[in-house]
Amino acid sequence: MRKNRILALAMALVLALGLAASAASYTVTSGDVLWKIAEKFGTDYKTLAEYNGIENPNLIFPGQIIKWDEKVSPTPEPAPEPAGVEYTAKSQGFGGDVVVTVTYTDGIMTKVQAWGEKETTGIGSKAIEGLPAKILAAKSAAVDGVTGATMTSGAVKAAAAAAIAEATGTAAAPAGMKAGTYQAGYRGYTSEVVTAVTVDAEKILKVEILSQDETVGIGSYALNQMPADFAKYQTVNVDTVAGATATSMAIKSGVIDALRQAGADLGDFSAAPPRSNSLQRQS
Repeated sequence: MRKNRILALAMALVLALGLAASAASYTVTSGDVLWKIAEKFGTDYKTLAEYNGIENPNLIFPGQIIKWDEKVSPTPEPAPEPAGVEYTAKSQGFGGDVVVTVTYTDGIMTKVQAWGEKETTGIGSKAIEGLPAKILAAKSAAVDGVTGATMTSGAVKAAAAAAIAEATGTAAAPAGMKAGTYQAGYRGYTSEVVTAVTVDAEKILKVEILSQDETVGIGSYALNQMPADFAKYQTVNVDTVAGATATSMAIKSGVIDALRQAGADLGDFSAAPPRSNSLQRQS
């Protein structure tokens, strides 16, 4: 019986010594802050505050007893989300610039966004809204465009391709256009306006209207005046003709489409023409 008591006392002593070895306490003095006390215990202030039931780690008082058990492990901080890198490019759409931003995280495409405030609502806007998801899923700009929004689709894909090339380091040196004549047709006010653009490696040489059935005296102003200005000013941003917006935009869209077919960098053909040459229909 006596041996059993001695054994029990010995075991209790060992347990107490073990607890004492792992447990510690500190009495707060004036000027103490919890994070410094935590450093003494080899832990962080959040874990120490939680262990002691301290709701506000910034509020401790002189005389307060701070306890700590070395067996308690600090709560690991969550790993930060990897930061993505954004690459942005723009291309000429139907109504103006279309901007695309492609985000890469750890070398993987994780997000695609597109903006085109001047694109036609319900037509071009469908390409702005729908193509980014397709590009992200394919991890490529080589996706099908949106039916009825050829110009805007081409702009989204061209801008996305440029952003992807920058992100992946695959951008090739400009090779110039492939010389030849390229055609494209777009709906004007009353008919399809088919435009032909002849280029060499660097310049627009000639713009012609191959077929159309636009209103005489309204659309004909744009048909007669605009083609020469594309070659004269070497830009797709020639002014539209007042009163003939639909015809003007059909011609402009055809020229942009043809230049894309030729392999042009539309950034080389986006300068504003001299304002003194703005086209106006005489009333």
